[in-house]
Order: sequence, then structure tokens, then C-alpha cells
Amino acid sequence: MWRTLYNPDQTTTAFMALSMIALAGLMVGVIHPAASIVREKEQGTIEQLMVTPVRISELFAAKTVPTLLMGTLALFPSLLIVAWFDVPLRGSFALFVALTAVFLLSAISLGVLVAAVSRTLQQALLLTFFGLFPIMFLSGSLTPVESMPEFLQKVSLGSPLRYYLKIILGIFLKGAGWSDLWREAVTLTAISSVLFLTAMAVFRRKAV
Repeated sequence: MWRTLYNPDQTTTAFMALSMIALAGLMVGVIHPAASIVREKEQGTIEQLMVTPVRISELFAAKTVPTLLMGTLALFPSLLIVAWFDVPLRGSFALFVALTAVFLLSAISLGVLVAAVSRTLQQALLLTFFGLFPIMFLSGSLTPVESMPEFLQKVSLGSPLRYYLKIILGIFLKGAGWSDLWREAVTLTAISSVLFLTAMAVFRRKAV
């Protein structure tokens, strides 16, 4: 006799509620730093910053740290919505906050890369719009990754949202701990590092 362990009622309420939190964090993490940096370009102040002793890494930090703090603090109101839908938190709240910060870093790094290759705010928003949809579709939030063609399953490995969905669903519904989720945390850190380094390289090339 089969028995469903983590969703015995076979409902999608918990999955959808947690997925919305993940999608909201992704959008805020990408759009906010992209828009703030590109506005500096449009106003002409980015050139003034580039000729100062301020390093590119320090400029990125100034634009990303507020977004990281804002996104992390936004978790608390979202938890009220999750509680309203009776979604249980079976794992560690501290681990959830820490791994959410890691995920937000990957989203912010994508936003910084968008800002690095964009010249106007409209261009940045269009790139963000067309970039977020593949990330969302390949994350498993709309279609299970296992049901995708093998090629798309491999492409989905580059979607940070895929790893965060496993984190948030694991912590809330399964009570997963660090021993279960460290691979996802390491992968998100690697994605963030690659995107940040790429964005810095683009900024340096344009500044020369």
C-alpha cells in the first residue's frame, strides 16, 4: 500500500505558497540591483564613480547589500502568508534564512550582470523580463524537472531557482537539514561567484 509522506492530501497549496515566495525573492533580487546600477548610467554618475578610488567590487557591494538585507527582511511578512495557508515549518528557521540569503545573492548577481550589459533602464528591464521566464520554467515551479526532455533537464542545472525550490520545500515540508541541502548551497554560491566575476569583467572592459 502506497502512502504519501509529505503531502498526504495531494494538494498543491503548500507548493504554490512556497513557490510564490521563491519567485518573489528572485524578481526582487534581479530587478532592484539592475535598475539601481543602470539608473547611475543614465544619470551619468557611474562614470564619476569609475574615476574615483572606488573599486568595482565596492560599487557592487554598495548596490547589492541593501537588496540582500531588504530581501531577507521581506521573509518575515511572507511567513505570515505561509502560516495563513497552514504550511508547516518542519525544519530550522535559521537555516531557512541563511540559505535564502545565499539564494538572494545568486539572484542579485544575475541582476548585476544585467546591469553590466545594459545601457538604459528599459533595456535592463527587457533583459530581466526575458531572462526570468527561462529561469522560472526550468526551475520545476511550473513543470516538474523530471518530466522535461533530457536536454532541458541539463539546461535547468543553471537555474538558481531550481536549487532554492528544493531548499525551501525541503525545510518547510520535509524538515531537511544542512546535511541534506549543502549541495544546493554550494551550487548557488558557485553560480553567484561566476555571475559576479563575469559582471566585474564586463564593467572593467567598458571602463578601459
